[in-house]
Amino acid sequence: MARGARLYRHTQALMVRATTHPVTGVPAPDVDLSGPGGPERGRAWLATVWEHPQARQALEAASPVLAAQTTALLTAPVPYGKEVRRLVHSTAAYLLRWQGRATPFGHFAGVAPARTGPTPQALWGSGHRAVLRPDAAWLGAVTDQLAAHAGIRERLLVVANPAACVRGGRIVGPGRTPADGLAPLEVSVAANGPVSTALAAATAPASFPDVAKAVAADYPHAGNESIHGLLVQLLEHGVLLSVLDAMATAADPLAQLRTLTDPTVTPGPLLAPTAEVTGSTSPSWPDTVLDAQVTIPAGVLSEAESAASVLARLSPYPFGNPAWRDFHQRFRQTYGAGAAVPVVELVGDGGLGFPPGFLGADRPAPARMLSARDEAFLALAQQAVLDGAREVDLTEPLLASLAVVDADELVLPPSVELAFQLYADDADSVRRGRFELWLTSAARPSSSMAGRFADLLPEQDADALAAALAGPDGPLPAQLVFPARRRRSSNVIRTPRLLEHTISLGWPEPGPGSIPLDDLAVTCDAHHLYLIRATTGQVLEPRVLHALEPRVQTSPLARFLAEVAGARRTVWRLPDWGAASRLPFLPRLRHGRTVLAPARWLLAASALPGPAAARSEWEEAFARWRNRQRVPAQVVLAETEMRLPLDLDVPLHRELLRARLDRAGEVEVREAPSPAAGSTSPSAGGFMGRAHEFLTVLHATTPTPTPVGPAVPAAIPQMPGVSRMVCAHLHGHPARQDEILTEHLPRLLDGWSPAPGWWFTRHHDASRPDRDRPLVLTLHLDGAAAYGQAAERLGTWAEELRSLHRASRLDLVSYRPQDGRYGHGAAREAAERVFAADSAAALAQIAYAARTDLPAQAVTAASLLDLATAFAPCPADGWAWLAATLPRESGPVDAALTRHTSALTAPGAVWRDDPDASAVAGAWAARADALAAYRDTLAEQRDPMTVLRSLLHLHHVRALGGGPDAERVTHRLARTAALPHTHRRKARP
Repeated sequence: MARGARLYRHTQALMVRATTHPVTGVPAPDVDLSGPGGPERGRAWLATVWEHPQARQALEAASPVLAAQTTALLTAPVPYGKEVRRLVHSTAAYLLRWQGRATPFGHFAGVAPARTGPTPQALWGSGHRAVLRPDAAWLGAVTDQLAAHAGIRERLLVVANPAACVRGGRIVGPGRTPADGLAPLEVSVAANGPVSTALAAATAPASFPDVAKAVAADYPHAGNESIHGLLVQLLEHGVLLSVLDAMATAADPLAQLRTLTDPTVTPGPLLAPTAEVTGSTSPSWPDTVLDAQVTIPAGVLSEAESAASVLARLSPYPFGNPAWRDFHQRFRQTYGAGAAVPVVELVGDGGLGFPPGFLGADRPAPARMLSARDEAFLALAQQAVLDGAREVDLTEPLLASLAVVDADELVLPPSVELAFQLYADDADSVRRGRFELWLTSAARPSSSMAGRFADLLPEQDADALAAALAGPDGPLPAQLVFPARRRRSSNVIRTPRLLEHTISLGWPEPGPGSIPLDDLAVTCDAHHLYLIRATTGQVLEPRVLHALEPRVQTSPLARFLAEVAGARRTVWRLPDWGAASRLPFLPRLRHGRTVLAPARWLLAASALPGPAAARSEWEEAFARWRNRQRVPAQVVLAETEMRLPLDLDVPLHRELLRARLDRAGEVEVREAPSPAAGSTSPSAGGFMGRAHEFLTVLHATTPTPTPVGPAVPAAIPQMPGVSRMVCAHLHGHPARQDEILTEHLPRLLDGWSPAPGWWFTRHHDASRPDRDRPLVLTLHLDGAAAYGQAAERLGTWAEELRSLHRASRLDLVSYRPQDGRYGHGAAREAAERVFAADSAAALAQIAYAARTDLPAQAVTAASLLDLATAFAPCPADGWAWLAATLPRESGPVDAALTRHTSALTAPGAVWRDDPDASAVAGAWAARADALAAYRDTLAEQRDPMTVLRSLLHLHHVRALGGGPDAERVTHRLARTAALPHTHRRKARP
């Protein structure tokens, strides 16, 4: 791929988000609260704000509590100074957010479709339309009361929670979302007979009375009251779900609520919970549709494509973040490539659990290691400070030096969303390409900032958005639907059903496109994890069509499903400064006409006088900090996901900053676009004329990887002591393994009767080179009864090695066949015979290289060529496979290695006639017989050539050990040796 090539292309989905703030009329948030007259001026300012109908409407919807307190203060005879200051601060913050932020929020900001066209325009009307939706807290209180009403409950459909499972003697599942706080990660109930009957009766939605009847039929001596009490308890714990639970994620929950109205029940009290119950005085929440006509030329989106491509190239994790890389590695080691493991089993205690750092995981996220990329970004930041520069321009050479890998090595997320601001003086400047983009957000690839607003768009635009969110051709997209862990977050997650297929972790979605949780499995190959549908083998691409925070607000199971398909793809996000992220100052990052990241400062409370200091003292210290750091007037105060635009030349804005700083202990201050930065600020007009951001969906220009062959069920582990398979890990220095294999292993095996089948490999975790690298010996006994004797014999052997200072310990572990990679049944048995023959070949090669002083790597390369030609249907197919499949590497390679490999693999090579080589030749011949038998057996299950790469890898590990760098060189030698054979074949008439 050429440098600078576009990795992403924009789709037809384009949305504009903007403030509804009127150009004039709303009092500016600049009242002076200092001095004796401060409270009166503050009260007068609040009264002026409250007289503006649009401001009052927006504030009442955003914070009914603030509205009530402000009304009370304005009607009080004497204002209390501290109360005035608090209300002024809160109101000013809302107004600043209204004026300077485009993120949709009640009446403050909304959405509208945007168009692409040759003539730019940004026309704003005043007829913004509010679409009222039920507030999550209000709706939750309603459903709680309905669920507690016996008359309503009798009419409910219920279903067993799909995420619940049996663990020991209990049913375990995620807890229900409470009225306040977060849902518990786990609740459990006893898995007794009545509970099991109830859940069995509710495997599909069934009426509450029918489930009660099923329990009564199995337990006739249980009274109706106790049965109903049991079912209510199961509902309260979330082990059973009712149709009321569907309202938390339904796009139109009121429509469902109306269907539950019982004519025998007076609905009024049920449908009008008080503010004390709901925590809100309003049952509804507005989303705003902007009165706007916005068109931008294709050149703007072309610039966005370039920016999205740069974000991918700057990723600190081009092959997935460390936690997911660790999970993938453990999956491969535990189950093997090609094995399909049900999701619920995989994340449970009998599987791998959740990835490190997930809620409920058994291990924390791995510590971030200092990398070469970190060093490069630290140097970049320091050089900017030394040069007195506020901006770094990422030229192509600089970008290439900061990238972890070349662009053509990236495995891109197939679909991403990018939000950006567009700054230009006027429409003509936009048309002529004289504009700047400032990136504001980059949605996690598994989520969406646009999805929940789809029903506010015209049908044509909603359809375009749905098509874009489905992603490019490849895996089957499925909309992931799940309840939030916090009730009020349901306001964020209610999204129209935009995709044909759905995966629900709560109430089952209707229709044939619904994919149940128990039909989901995970499989992998050497490079990726995949989520598949177990019954069909379809590869799935779950999509969360909202932007709920994933680490705390989302259940770990929902987060797992959202991320697993992209676990080993490039982590795509706004620029990550890595180890430099905590520096006090970071410069602006620019690429072309796009500001990828603004300049930013970290301000600690300890750098300024404390809360008790006089205002004048604090102001003087702040001015010194600002002057020393060269902080501009127009900034954005960033706290987690909150953004507050400020003008630091305004005293009230500095008060707001001080209040936030005193509360948080540290704040992040980012520069905002301004005329001085070469852009037009929202307050200064310009082309867009107000705070805004465009949101577009982009698709990758490269295809999404998919599994090579069908997945098969993972094999059951065979436990130590009760299995005929013995798997022993011998720990010690890896450099002693050749000596152990050639000198000490024969002593273990000699005289063993009946002789077991055996093979070995060397464990090496390429992603964690600091971990142990034991020698792994596997024995195939006649039966499980022989395990004890074999363990005793292994222990005695290992103790001798320890006394000779050749090994430190021996671990006996479970044996799990990798049926997904090598085949099952007869194919597994044939594969194990290949492992044994290949181990014998590796030992013969090690001894031969030591006796002859031939490079072991050259001998191994020759062995790989022999293995490929023996396994392929004919030698010519093996040579062709090596030439076509192994990577074409460039760069220098040891000439002696190439010369020796060529001599060992040349047609008619005489080395096999050497007596020293007879053991190698014999071992290769025996291996060829085993390979042929394995190929024929595996062909009954799948294309045998799909396993050849794994066989080559295993042989390299057995013969040489080492890591991926050494293996690449050996593969290069083998490929080079295969090429003359393919050329001779082509040259024949």
